[in-house]
Amino acid sequence: MKRRTNQLARDLHRQRIEEATESIDGFLRITRWVRNRGIPRTAFTPTLHYNDTNYTAPNEKAALFREVLHPEPLEIDLSDIGPQYRYPKPYEMPPITLDEVRTTVNNMKPNKAPRPDGIPNLALQRLPPTVESYLVNLFNACLCQQYCPDHFRRSTTVILRKPDKPDYSDPKAYRPIALLSTIGKALELVVERGERTHAFKFATAKYHLTHFWRKHQLVPKPKGRLDVPLTIKVVEINPWDSIEYLHVQLDAHLTGGAHVRQMRKKAAKLVAGLSSIAGSTWGTPLVYLRKMYTAVLQPQIMYACSTWYVCGGRGFVGAQRVAEQAVQSIPYQALYRISGAFKRTLRQASKLCLHVPPAEITLARVAEEACLQIMTSPLRPTLHSVRGQAHRNGPYTSPLHRLETAINCKLGRGTCQHIETIHPFIDSPEMRIDDTRKEAIRPSRHP
Repeated sequence: MKRRTNQLARDLHRQRIEEATESIDGFLRITRWVRNRGIPRTAFTPTLHYNDTNYTAPNEKAALFREVLHPEPLEIDLSDIGPQYRYPKPYEMPPITLDEVRTTVNNMKPNKAPRPDGIPNLALQRLPPTVESYLVNLFNACLCQQYCPDHFRRSTTVILRKPDKPDYSDPKAYRPIALLSTIGKALELVVERGERTHAFKFATAKYHLTHFWRKHQLVPKPKGRLDVPLTIKVVEINPWDSIEYLHVQLDAHLTGGAHVRQMRKKAAKLVAGLSSIAGSTWGTPLVYLRKMYTAVLQPQIMYACSTWYVCGGRGFVGAQRVAEQAVQSIPYQALYRISGAFKRTLRQASKLCLHVPPAEITLARVAEEACLQIMTSPLRPTLHSVRGQAHRNGPYTSPLHRLETAINCKLGRGTCQHIETIHPFIDSPEMRIDDTRKEAIRPSRHP
């Protein structure tokens, strides 16, 4: 390893000399290096001041840096851990492979300063296969014995100045940089990579459990309790009334009620934001407020409406009415604040003066457009096969199926089935970057 490191250092030195002699500036830098070669560079640390005491000697400064930058760790209070405490079973990491070691070593920065052993990262990246197998055996032995060698834990600490500090006599204006062993650092990175790959766990708060069932007179109620938690390994997951998926609230009965309630809360914050930037006699002009409503607030209200807006059907008229009332009341609260009108102003008058279509019409249009976009997808046959022969007004009919039925009633029977399927690009379009504008536009004019 030492012979390989020396050979690598010699090759790098020759490469840098050849690259530097290609220009006058590089040649001058080489001249200054040759002239000052062998002369130690002067590194001066000013007199340090700390707690009304001056530190001038090098050993005094080193001791002060050690005290300030590396204080003694506090003693941990373990009195709350009794003798009966049972520690969880430690994770057993699988053996380290040659590919893991090779990938980790190649991802290390090659030009970092060498550690106390003098082996740079670039030397590890250019090791022959035989030495790589030695590293694999060494790392696996450290895992099996649960031991990290002492020389892997030794470091050389370099004190650097923090940039743009007004007073460098303060020891806190410096930053310690610890240079660890290159092989020990590679072992640390391999273990860290293995933990992310093999022992990655989600936070407990990200687990959600909901029992979905249609609350319909034709659907039998589920037997048994619905508040029973689910335990996966050591994580206990309690059931919720609703869960969030892609910012859409899904309630247990799939009626869209949970999302409508969440939508009201979100819209109230947006309406309050509009009130803070405009009033009846001051603030943002009416034209820009209307743009904010159409470009920000309205898309927030209509987001994913094809999933939570249940369009008609026996047993779901109440859910449809609740969604439509929410969609009608929220825009009215925003429109009268935008127009500066009185609260008793008729809704129809405010919408007419601001040239804003009724919210229920916009809701139906956005939902039907989303349905048509889904119908043009190549996944349409899959949706139809999963749906099977479900009745359009049955209790298990999805909101998408109901929207498709409504479109067929408006545009003619079988419209959604005969929509052209739009396939994505098989080959990505050609991309090119030319040097000038003329070269860039020439292919488009003369294909």
